[in-house]
Amino acid sequence: MIESKSIHFPKYGHSTFESVDPAKRYLTLSAQQSFSGGCPESGPENVNGSRSIEIDPVTGDSTTSGDSYVNAGGTADSPTRKSGQTQSSSYDDPPNEKTDCEGTIRYFSTLSNENTTTMMQSNGKSELEDYEDTFVNGTPYAHQNTHANELRYDYRKTQFKFKWQADTDEEAKFPVKYFVLFTPEDDPDTTETNESTEVEIVGEPIQWNGSGDESPVFELDPDTLKSGEDGTFRLLKVELDIDASDSSATKLNYTLPDGVPVSKVTLLYGNDASGWTKWDEKTGLTGNGFLSFDQSFIDLIGFEDPNPIDRDLKLEIEIAGQSLEFPVNADRIERMKTEVDLINGFWVDVGLRIFNHKIVERYHDMVYSVPASGELRQLFSTFASIDLGSSDFTAGTEAHKYNPDGGPEENMTFTDGSTIGASPNYVSWSLSSQQWINTSSVTVNEGVCTNSGISVLTGLGPALEIYQTNKSVRVDID
Repeated sequence: MIESKSIHFPKYGHSTFESVDPAKRYLTLSAQQSFSGGCPESGPENVNGSRSIEIDPVTGDSTTSGDSYVNAGGTADSPTRKSGQTQSSSYDDPPNEKTDCEGTIRYFSTLSNENTTTMMQSNGKSELEDYEDTFVNGTPYAHQNTHANELRYDYRKTQFKFKWQADTDEEAKFPVKYFVLFTPEDDPDTTETNESTEVEIVGEPIQWNGSGDESPVFELDPDTLKSGEDGTFRLLKVELDIDASDSSATKLNYTLPDGVPVSKVTLLYGNDASGWTKWDEKTGLTGNGFLSFDQSFIDLIGFEDPNPIDRDLKLEIEIAGQSLEFPVNADRIERMKTEVDLINGFWVDVGLRIFNHKIVERYHDMVYSVPASGELRQLFSTFASIDLGSSDFTAGTEAHKYNPDGGPEENMTFTDGSTIGASPNYVSWSLSSQQWINTSSVTVNEGVCTNSGISVLTGLGPALEIYQTNKSVRVDID
């Protein structure tokens, strides 16, 4: 929501007697008129005299003083001086008993008290109305421009605030961060250079933590942000979002306003305490783009390591020589079912031995939060975990088929050790859009794990086959 105050202010004053570039205006015109020659009886009246015309630099109103009959004519001698003369044989010369002889009337005019461009700018800004704290919907921007001929000055300042919709839940609110982007006016006198491409980040970032119903009031004022520089001031927001349709090449997309040149964009992982490592980098860009990363580099908080080093992401975008940082909070948490499903079997070595084959569904819960954009995504990467349930053998090899409901079978082979895992499938769920991101993948919320045969090496001889009483169990993700 915005409230703007603006002026389009002219340079008041008298035009010069000769054209100059840039144009100038003067606030005082002084004119003198004198008579000579003729055959005066007492001296002509209403011929000799002076007159002055003053112009108010703020309102443009004029005030005339002196003799109204004085003529300010003549021919320009310079931009601020002109003179002339005329012959006259008709003038008031009391007692007017004799015929008037031809005399000479001379004119002389000067301009003084220049209304400078600096004065025009100062006077224009003094005419700006005060804010009334009456806000309307709109896009905040500020502007300052002295026209090329320096005869007009435009100035706009804006105060603004952010406000949530009335029905916005607290959980849906997020921090707001903008930068102020200054785009200078192009100088028509430098045809070899387009100054409008030399954008710059100015002032302090506009930040609000998103709490409450509305933000404090902020302001874009050219005098405060970059005094004396012509150009436009706008808010620059870098939008970020996560595309996790490929877990090994997850995309961090960024969106910029059209035409904003980017010198360099860098994706890093790590933290402030232990340092940051560059993951991906691109240079010489304009507008939107993305960088990619592998989700497996996000530290796993799970059963084996409940307190890993916190490793987040950070995007650095270099615009106009200034590096802007955008943190991306990332958590990868391992979860699993509290109950296990069993494929039962037995095998004969020395006597009858019961083999309990435990199948546990585990998944990685990936949560990304982008404070700068309010982007929140939750992603699931699922896999099966197998516990062979026996320590009586030194090695084992099994072949499994994991069949998610509604999807194709995925072949998996587990070897060596008492707990083995693999990733047959993954899907991604977006909290912000409440939908599955990679719709081409099946939704693995439950499935049937079918054992196609187990053989065990005991170290005592050839591999022994386990005879199974059941080969399939259903595993569900809670």
